[in-house]
Amino acid sequence: MNGNISNMLTNYIIRNGNIDEEDREIYEYGFQSAIAMIINTVTFFLICYIFNMFLEGVVYGILFMILRVYAGGVHLSSNIKCYILSGTILIGTLILIKYTTMNQTLMVVFTAIACSIISFLSPVEDKNKPLDEVERTEYKKRTRTALKLDIFLFVILFLNNHEKFAYIVSILLVEMAVFMILGTMKNNMIRVRAK
Repeated sequence: MNGNISNMLTNYIIRNGNIDEEDREIYEYGFQSAIAMIINTVTFFLICYIFNMFLEGVVYGILFMILRVYAGGVHLSSNIKCYILSGTILIGTLILIKYTTMNQTLMVVFTAIACSIISFLSPVEDKNKPLDEVERTEYKKRTRTALKLDIFLFVILFLNNHEKFAYIVSILLVEMAVFMILGTMKNNMIRVRAK
């Protein structure tokens, strides 16, 4: 559906003489990306609204996206699979935040382990977006900066008895570590098959 809409929009601006036919792919991709971003954003806020967890969802979403952009992780083969998985993970995360708690010691241990995994594995690239050595170095640096922000936030929240929000930071770090492990495993399987 997203492809049909982006195709129609591109056809429209080509017919009106705003772009040349040879630029079609660039504009279709841009429209597809914009439509996917709008759908994902609306879905994200709708899920947060349904769970009545707007602040928790926004904190989780912002911190997750900042880290995900640079750290990488597992990538799925289609936008619809990514959309479904992202929505499922958000729902699962909000349920965890709303209905469970974690022992403080375990929270600190899981957070420390997750941070170590993220720092060690980053960045986990995708076969469709390989990184050169300069990009890899820069992404690792930015991942570690985002990770320091998350650790600082976790410590401040934890020490000031804002356990719910410290728990959110801990959950997102553990999820990121899991996505990065899965992404690394997927990349290794692709390399083995290619040999």
